[in-house]
Amino acid sequence: MTLAELNLAFEWFNSQLFYDKLPTPQIVLERLRPGRMAQTVSEPYPNPTRFQISFDPKHFPQASSEEICSWIVHEMTHQWRAIQPPLVVCHHDELWCTKMKEFGLEPARPGKDECWDRIVANGRFARAAAHWLKNNSRASCA
Repeated sequence: MTLAELNLAFEWFNSQLFYDKLPTPQIVLERLRPGRMAQTVSEPYPNPTRFQISFDPKHFPQASSEEICSWIVHEMTHQWRAIQPPLVVCHHDELWCTKMKEFGLEPARPGKDECWDRIVANGRFARAAAHWLKNNSRASCA
C-alpha cells in the first residue's frame, strides 16, 4: 500500500469506526525495530494532540490488503487509547482490547507488548474493510 492509500484508509476507518473523532496523524513509512510492523507515537498525556503512525513497508508484500487495513485500525485504536483516561503503561490494556473487539478485531496476547489481531468474519472492521477495498481497487500490498 502506498502512503497516499494509507492516508485514505485512515480517513475511511476514522469515519466508519471512530465516527471522525480521531485527529489526522502524520503517517510515515520507515524501518522499525525487528518484529514491529507498525507503531503509534503521541505527545505526552494528558493532552496529546499530535500523533504519528509508522508502518514498516518490508512487511507489506507478505500481507493481504485486508491485513494491512487491520494494522491501520490497530494503530488507530492506540491513538484512540492515548486520549482515554486513565493513562497506562501497557498499551494493549483492557480498554484497548474492548475497543478492538467492538470492531471485530480479536486481540491475541492482550496485555503483552507484542500483540496481533484475528479478523472476525462479518465484524464491523471486516465489513468496512471489504467496502473500502472494493471501492479502492488500486490499494494493493505491493
